Amino acid sequence: MVALARRFAPQPQLVLNPAPLYVAGVIDTVGLSATLVFDQDLVESVFDPTKLFLLFGGSSYKFVAGTKPDGNVIQGDVLFVSFGPPLTEVVYSGFPTELVGVTGVPVDNFTEPLQGDVPVPVSAEYSVGNSWIDIQMSEAVFINTATKSNFFAIVEPNILNIQSVSIVGGDIVRLGISIDGPGVGPDRVGYDGQVDGIENAGGDDVPLFEIAIDTVA
Repeated sequence: MVALARRFAPQPQLVLNPAPLYVAGVIDTVGLSATLVFDQDLVESVFDPTKLFLLFGGSSYKFVAGTKPDGNVIQGDVLFVSFGPPLTEVVYSGFPTELVGVTGVPVDNFTEPLQGDVPVPVSAEYSVGNSWIDIQMSEAVFINTATKSNFFAIVEPNILNIQSVSIVGGDIVRLGISIDGPGVGPDRVGYDGQVDGIENAGGDDVPLFEIAIDTVA
């Protein structure tokens, strides 16, 4: 369904090969989709959706069958499972086989906070000819305090320098870009979730996110 002029770098830890950690998540209970972000890339294989539940507004949801991680993000459609307690949590119980980091270390079981029904990115497209990235949002948004420094982008083999940020057509965040030298990693654009940075008409903040970019001429 999520952040950065920086890539989600893990905090210093005493172990040399730490398990991937959940960073943030958001669910759209109207459009029935969700986005979960981790601090490391995950193995891109299908996992058992019954091992990961999203609790929001007194209901429980799970990802549809066939959902798989894309880099450090799990994003896709969700299904209503049942009614339950009024919690806002992600509950994962698939250790050690369901979600595994690309380093081979599995994600530990966890229960962490979840955000709900806020504007989220749907897709992102890098137009080489126009030198911009368009991020399609789930609804109309406006820029409050966010600036170009709140974003980052990589389209291998280059890091893209964010030159400007604007709103086009109400629901598209457009980033003007230039090439800023060599970079590695999957093609991604991210936003750091600046408080009051980008909002909808109700004042709901766009949360931190990091999603894949499609490149067009």
